[in-house]
Amino acid sequence: MLVAIEPKVKLEEQYFCRRLEFDKVISNSNSKIWCFMKEDLDCEILISQEQFLHLRIFSDFWPNGILCTWVYAKHTRAERRKLWDALRNIDEGEEPWLLGGDFNTVLYCSERKGGAAPKTRMMEDFGDMMMDCGLQDAGFEGSKFTWSRNRLWQRLDRFLFSHTWTQAFRLSHIQHLTRNVSDHCPLLLSIKQEMKTGLTPFRIQNMWNKHHDFKRCVTTWWQHTIHGQGMFAFQQKLYRIKATLKLWNTEVFENIFQNIMDAEQRVKVAEHAYDGDPFDENLIAMNKATTELTFALSVEESY
Repeated sequence: MLVAIEPKVKLEEQYFCRRLEFDKVISNSNSKIWCFMKEDLDCEILISQEQFLHLRIFSDFWPNGILCTWVYAKHTRAERRKLWDALRNIDEGEEPWLLGGDFNTVLYCSERKGGAAPKTRMMEDFGDMMMDCGLQDAGFEGSKFTWSRNRLWQRLDRFLFSHTWTQAFRLSHIQHLTRNVSDHCPLLLSIKQEMKTGLTPFRIQNMWNKHHDFKRCVTTWWQHTIHGQGMFAFQQKLYRIKATLKLWNTEVFENIFQNIMDAEQRVKVAEHAYDGDPFDENLIAMNKATTELTFALSVEESY
């Protein structure tokens, strides 16, 4: 599942659903929240309002359903208080419940750096809603702040878990990923870590078909001489081309992905340096690292 908050694009969500290779997309009443899903997830829309989208999600792993509330809070205290009241009215029962998104306020003074100090009443409003709803902050790994502009840094984006969620999914954890184009960083929720057993089956990757040299290479490899006849020769061709494709994939794509991982790591280091020492030199280094990550991602997309 992928959730986009405040997508500042002119194209409709169905276009991006196809472009990102998802099977369906739903949005809230003002199309500020988009939720993309694969076909293995079923969804029931429970509440759709301007500031949140409340869903019940079903899958083979969650046959009884889980509750997901995706939030894009307004910028003023008065409007956010309407959101807090609406969330208080949600009856989650015994179902696991998570909330995630852009809450447009911090919970503690330490979650903001630069600019004026956060308003105490706004933080209290947020904390009171969490207490009334029985929600707790999910924590995170990564950069301390999720939003930045000029010399202002804040943790505006987060996940909140109900007690039933933490009981059902004890291994849930959140990562703050590196920012790229947006002034918000993406948040990655991992509900559980699946352990692989046995050998990984061979699969044709979609990205191979997009590579300009893929068809020529396959044709060349397939035409190599095999000593044998009939099904034996056909089987040997399959074995050979499978081994060759694995090697080709490593040579062609591994460097691309490694470059992205290296660029992401440089952004993390630069963000950490700027968090601790927000001077021009560190800001320049962070912008440079972000530019390098953007370039690495564009190279990947070209394939």
